[in-house]
Parts: sequence; C-alpha cells; structure tokens
Amino acid sequence: MEPFELIEKVNSLETFLDFLKALMLDKRDEDEKEKIEPSSPYDSGHNGWEHNDIASFLDAMHAGTKDNDFSKEPSWKNFAEIIYMGKIYE
Repeated sequence: MEPFELIEKVNSLETFLDFLKALMLDKRDEDEKEKIEPSSPYDSGHNGWEHNDIASFLDAMHAGTKDNDFSKEPSWKNFAEIIYMGKIYE
C-alpha cells in the first residue's frame, strides 16, 4: 500500500510505524529507480519525492505544516500528515 493511502489508517503508534516503514520503503524504491533512470532536476522523482536531503525534507515539513490547518488536537494521523509533507510539499 502507498504511504499516502496509509495516512487515512493511522490511528495508533502501531499504524504510525507502519506508515513510516512504507514511506521509507517508498524512498528507497525511488532512489533505486533514480540510479537507473535519473529524473529531471525540475521534476519530482519517480515516486513523487520533491526532496532528497534531510534539510529540504524538514523545510517542506515545516512549510507544509504552517500552510495547512493542523491547529486541532494532535494525533498519530496528524504526525503522519506532517511527515508526508516532507515528501510532497514544494
């Protein structure tokens, strides 16, 4: 299952960890694909990753969290959504 699909199922520490594992495997898969056929530097990677270094990933998490409504009570799902921002937010 894709990490984005798992976000809706995150409701506990266990399902949050499942999400993190899927996200990690998704990044590893993209890195392998990029070795074989590099994406344009102006596009996201094969699996949709916008950021390839930790600083850019964290910056995207920060910006995505500020630009979206996460003012509600924190939950495991919120944490998953915020981390997913690091993958997709430009």
